Amino acid sequence: MKKIFFIIIFFTAHFVHAQDSLNFIISNRVVWKDDADKKEVFELYKNYLYSRPDSIYDNPFWNDAEKKQYYLFDFSKSSIFNGINDDILREYMDLYILSIEKYDTDKFTIRVLMQWKGGLQNGSSVWCIHVVSAIKEDNNWRLQNNFVKETANWRKYNYGAITYHASPDYSINETNAKQANDFINEIILLFDLDKGVHIDYYLPKDVDELGRLQGFDYYFTGIATGRRMNDYIFSTTGEFHAHELIHILLDSDYKRNFIIEEGLAEFLGTKKQLPERYFNYIKSLIADIFSYPEDYSIENLLKHKATWRGYPYRYPFGALICEIIYETKGIDGIKVLAFSNTEENLIEVVSNILEINQDKFEKFFWDYLKEKW
Repeated sequence: MKKIFFIIIFFTAHFVHAQDSLNFIISNRVVWKDDADKKEVFELYKNYLYSRPDSIYDNPFWNDAEKKQYYLFDFSKSSIFNGINDDILREYMDLYILSIEKYDTDKFTIRVLMQWKGGLQNGSSVWCIHVVSAIKEDNNWRLQNNFVKETANWRKYNYGAITYHASPDYSINETNAKQANDFINEIILLFDLDKGVHIDYYLPKDVDELGRLQGFDYYFTGIATGRRMNDYIFSTTGEFHAHELIHILLDSDYKRNFIIEEGLAEFLGTKKQLPERYFNYIKSLIADIFSYPEDYSIENLLKHKATWRGYPYRYPFGALICEIIYETKGIDGIKVLAFSNTEENLIEVVSNILEINQDKFEKFFWDYLKEKW
């Protein structure tokens, strides 16, 4: 049973679902008197958020075309649920429906501010401003990625294994495009990969435009200069983004631990393209491991529980594991790591590659840091 409480404060209405704590706050800009479509679009969005949007399944509120084309059909999902799940969204966040506006025949744009309850108390209070389209499919309203609207007038440029997509006023840097293709060929040869690889690569001008491709007018959660999205790359750093290319090229059915997924991309990609940043992150992590051994223990690093100290420590931690394996077992060890299931048994896999007892990994790791760094 649903109960609706109407609280008029400065012409703003609050809608609360009685069976959970997900709280919708409707802006006074969203007026749907005599506009049944707007109300239906709101109901569509609300129903989607009540349908476990952090899970991947045949969600009835998303359009069929994107569900068939993409495994991660909601491009905003990985950022919105970056460190939180659906239960946390419901219990701890307010959702301000800022606007629902028509932009074409049977097409609407929905903008929703997701904010931690309690108001603007700190710099992370605003989680994001979510932007998503609603379209008619078989006479029913369904959600669609903002990506479709944003890239409608973008142009394609083919360079080797990559098709670049960019706004009409963007000029492709052919030198960078060649570097990207050379890097792809190098990784294909090194790992004996399929030579028929093809990558769609989108070139937003800045992080805000990259955010709009994912479905955000503003985002704090998951903000990045590059993003792999299904088989696409979004990058603000130009035509060559080695880190994201590694994610695409080494994609497989093996379930990788996040630390290894990012560690491989750092070790094989960032180290080659941006060595200064790569080694600065590693040095920062090692300094924190020695300065805060309890906080930055192997256990806390693996469980992502170490204190945030201004850099993404999971990336250099994964890179350090790759460095250990490479120095001990060479590229063959990296190949074994890249194509192993490490999601649940990371230390066991790494220990087997290093040919040491699993219980001795932590000592092995510490000794390596003291000797090599």
